[in-house]
Amino acid sequence: MRTGCQWRQIPRDFPPWK
Repeated sequence: MRTGCQWRQIPRDFPPWK
């Protein structure tokens, strides 16, 4: 499974490290 694709589905508000 590719996790990179999942990060793109999640909202930008979810990833605090970004």
